[in-house]
Amino acid sequence: MNVEPYIVTRGGRKFSFVNPKPEDVDLGDIAHALSHANRFTGHTYAPWTVAQHSLLVSELCWYETRDNEVALHGLFHDAAEAYVGDISSPLKTICQDIVAVHNRIQGVIAERFRLLPAELHSPVVHKADQLALALEFWTFFPHIPIRRAEEFGFPVHLLNEAAYVGCLPGRMLSIRRLTSSAGAFKSEVMSLFRKTGREDLATEIEGLKPRADGLLSEDSPFQSGPVDPDGTPDEPSVPKHVPERSPSVEKVDPKASGQYRVETPRPTPESSQ
Repeated sequence: MNVEPYIVTRGGRKFSFVNPKPEDVDLGDIAHALSHANRFTGHTYAPWTVAQHSLLVSELCWYETRDNEVALHGLFHDAAEAYVGDISSPLKTICQDIVAVHNRIQGVIAERFRLLPAELHSPVVHKADQLALALEFWTFFPHIPIRRAEEFGFPVHLLNEAAYVGCLPGRMLSIRRLTSSAGAFKSEVMSLFRKTGREDLATEIEGLKPRADGLLSEDSPFQSGPVDPDGTPDEPSVPKHVPERSPSVEKVDPKASGQYRVETPRPTPESSQ
């Protein structure tokens, strides 16, 4: 007997991979799942979730364009990973069937929230995604020398090109310190819904009653997020042993030295033990 492949979401919904439907897409499910999915398949020296990455990309889109619509699309650029997981880019190149499923789900999510599928991967969003990748390399892969960054696929040259790079370390640190990246993700979505003429979506989501399973309802990204039935936060804070440092990179003339001046040193592998 053939059984339709599906998963059961935290909100108790059956989500089909073959025939996903917009009505099965739920913001609480997406925020919760992305906040529990680690970037780089978990190979960072400290936790960093897809939700946190998405918040960073959204801010980078805003810095680049000052456009809330672009920032909203940046926030949702990896939303399908709430259902298929964070699949590494190298794996996608040899698993085209998974890519097709991912794209199908991304299209359904776009339909649910009135987004433009093509804009989820526009040049601006792609650039922001690449800059976020460079910042993540700097922060979470201290054991790889900067001179070998490009060899590993990390576009660190973008750190020299971003005019707003000076404000990023502080913002990245704030995102790392979030008690709940799920609550922050949902809060930012709701805010951008209202700023982009999607008040009806925000009102609809706000009207959902909290469920016993902890359907997300947190409004502030810098306060305690939703809790599990046992009363504990759904996501731990950054462990105390993790050094709270982000890079502070000054722009330099690449023709002069081709190097980066760093005010705050990168974390060392030993400091994460």
